[in-house]
Amino acid sequence: LSPESKWSIILVLFALSSSALGDQVVIRCNWQQTIFGRNVANTSRMTQVVPDGMVNDGYCDCPGGEDEFLTSACSGVALWAGSVSDESNNDEDDGSAEHFSCRIEDVSIHLSHVNDGICDCCDGSDEVVDEYGSHNCPDTCHGILQKRRQEQTERNEKFQKGFAQRKNDIAEQSLF
Repeated sequence: LSPESKWSIILVLFALSSSALGDQVVIRCNWQQTIFGRNVANTSRMTQVVPDGMVNDGYCDCPGGEDEFLTSACSGVALWAGSVSDESNNDEDDGSAEHFSCRIEDVSIHLSHVNDGICDCCDGSDEVVDEYGSHNCPDTCHGILQKRRQEQTERNEKFQKGFAQRKNDIAEQSLF
């Protein structure tokens, strides 16, 4: 995880624990100069405090989306907690900063589809988890993984059959 992702997770956990206890939630936004979602100057950081009433209100007050961790309001922001961090050093923009990777499946969805009420990931990892730790997405990963295991078994059987046939063909050729 990138340092920004770690801090976002810590802020989310702090905010959730504070709101469960009835304390006032205060989020600190980290401002930094970015171009197309990439940091260009880490020295120009400033901090903004977002009061409780402006947290999860459907409006991005922080440029990184730290104040909207339970809504999809900041889903287009590259540093949003649900986005995939780009830790590579290449200069090519492959669009990964605009996508969310499902936890179990090898599926990448656009950030605008995160927290939209539609379960795109088989485990529901693209949707909001409520205060009880659940969401309205059925876990369909077992069926998907079972299908993948069946396909892998079929590929292995075809390989073994072809390998045995090749072995027989080589043995027959060596007799001549």
